[in-house]
This record gives sequence, structure tokens and C-alpha cells, in this order.
Amino acid sequence: MSAGSPRIAVLGAGAIGSLFGGLLTTHARVTLIGRAPHVDAVRANGLLVESGSGEALFRPHAETTLPDESWDCVAIAVKTRGLRNACREVAALTTPPGIVLLLQNGEGIESVAAETLPSETLARAIVYEGASLRRPGVVTRFGIGKTYLGAPLAPGEQSETLGEIVQLLERSGLPARIAHDIKREIWRKLIVNAAINPVGALAGVVNGVIIRSGALRKLLRSVIDEGQAVAFAETGYRFDLVEKTEEIANNTAGNRNSMLLDLATGRKTEIDFLNERIVHYAARHEIPVPVNRHLAAAVRAREDANES
Repeated sequence: MSAGSPRIAVLGAGAIGSLFGGLLTTHARVTLIGRAPHVDAVRANGLLVESGSGEALFRPHAETTLPDESWDCVAIAVKTRGLRNACREVAALTTPPGIVLLLQNGEGIESVAAETLPSETLARAIVYEGASLRRPGVVTRFGIGKTYLGAPLAPGEQSETLGEIVQLLERSGLPARIAHDIKREIWRKLIVNAAINPVGALAGVVNGVIIRSGALRKLLRSVIDEGQAVAFAETGYRFDLVEKTEEIANNTAGNRNSMLLDLATGRKTEIDFLNERIVHYAARHEIPVPVNRHLAAAVRAREDANES
């Protein structure tokens, strides 16, 4: 990382990308890359971050395309459906960035990025923050969660840089740590997302309602049980994530999860990197996962209906 203020580009200035980019401006030179209405609002009025503790205004740079400049870090925060295009933008830079940080949910993200970018430059950020882009230029933060960093394809390659990024995140009000086993954290978050996202999306409710509804809570626990069985068969990791998942849903009680927003606006979801990954590995080990299978099929049906 550069001495002084590192140069960071956040490619995909949605809710999480804007939250990270905004807070990081206190200790870095940040450029948000997003859609024109959001970029125009940030340029005109700054980025307003709302939270339970009040409001804060930040003034990152904002662009609609990734400037061909030298970046210490490019954080890719687009949805999984846009990951390949985002990686091609990064690959086209004249000077390769020092590190590319992937903020997507799901298992297998880094392998998609490695189709275009050198694996030794890639790192994952497993994010437990909850945020919503309320309107262009305004982000609401729902609860504070920790972010875990690691390089699953090249362990040890980016250890010094990742340590610097962790310090930068911490100083900026984003709790973070290095994950000693990032693949374990990827699977942990996979199960959490696979439980909360499709259940909330198909029911059309915010996260807190899932916990208050007996039927939805039972469904969430079934997804977790199946996911944990598959994780153990595939990786040997043992998880006990019911309490953790319900805590996350409570901490982000007012949040409409990203899959719910995708279905509501007619966009493709991330189901292929969540429940469908569990179904994929379950088939390899001949483990029945009827709840994950049915949820994935229901989400796909909603996607098809949106396109018809």
C-alpha cells in the first residue's frame, strides 16, 4: 500500500460498496464507481451514511467507469452477476492494482475472478455489515458486523497488504480481522446467507420478521441444518450456526436483504452461489437437501416469472 493515504477504487457502489467507500475516505483516497444517479448525487452533495448513532457525510470521488489509474486496492462490490464484467474492467487497467478485494457473497467467487485476474492478487472479504441504498447519495447502515479477510487461492501471498487493509478498515469504523482459514469463513457465511436471503426474499419480509415468525424461523433452521451437513461432508468443517444466524437477522432486523430487492426489481439473484452451491455439493456426497433444493427452485421460478 502507498505511504500516506492509499488509493482505493470501489467498483460497484451499491449499499455495501458505498458504506465501505464512504467510511474509508477518512483515511484513504477513495473513488466510488457506480450508476449515474448515485454518482451524480455523491458529486453534488456527498455521501450521507445513516445509522443508529446518527448521520455522517463523506465526500469520496465518484465515477461511472473505473479510471485508468494506479490503485493500491480495487474493491469489487458488484453483485455476482456482474463479477466477470467487473474483473474485465480491472484487467484492462494499464497498471495492475496491488490487490483486488472481492466483497461478494457465496462460495466459488474467487474462482470466477481468477478466470480474468491473477490469482495471487485476489482476496476475499467476508462481510457481516447490513446496509441499504435508501436513495442516490444516501446509505443506511443496519447494525455493525465484522469483516474477515483472506486469500483463498494464494494463502500468504497478500498477508502484509491484508494486514494493512485490516488496520485501515478498523481506523475507519469497520471492524475487521485476518481470517486464519478464509475458506471456513466463506462456508460459514454461505450457510448464513443461504438461510436468510431466500427465506426473506420469497416471503417478502425484512430480516427481523423471519425470527418473529414461527414458520419462517423453522424454515431457516432447516436450511442451516442441511448446509452444515454438506459443509462437513465437503470440507470437514463443523458448524453450529443457528444462534449466529438468528443473531445476524436480529441485528439487521429492518434490512430487506439483497435477494428480496433483486426479485422485487426483476433482477437476477445470487442463488447460484448460495443454495445451489449447497445442492451441488450435496449431490456429490449423496446428502438429501430438500429444503435448499426447493428454495433454489422457487427463487429460479420467480426469476423466470420476472423475465416473462
